[in-house]
Amino acid sequence: MVKTRMQTNWHKGLMTLLIIGLVVLSSFNIADEKAHRLINQAMLSAAGSYTIARSLDAAISTLQSSEVSAGVFSIDIGQVLNPVSDLINKFSDIMVMSFTSLSLQKVLLLIPK
Repeated sequence: MVKTRMQTNWHKGLMTLLIIGLVVLSSFNIADEKAHRLINQAMLSAAGSYTIARSLDAAISTLQSSEVSAGVFSIDIGQVLNPVSDLINKFSDIMVMSFTSLSLQKVLLLIPK
């Protein structure tokens, strides 16, 4: 398909209007404000998840030292809860990395101002 001169000029004009529109929209800081709100919400969520994970790990650590015995049988609860404790520790490490990433994003958003 061969483009005519009129179609080419129309595409150039449309692209020019699109670029001008994007420049005008960027001056209103709408996207920046929304990004700040979303990052703040994500930071609160990550901090809350980390707090809950560390609290659960503390509770499990307390339970790991206990032992239940009934007659001849004895069950060491710590051995049963050890994989759960490891999983929670890994999750809390991921939450620390997530919070660090979000903090860096927040700093990068504040640089242009």
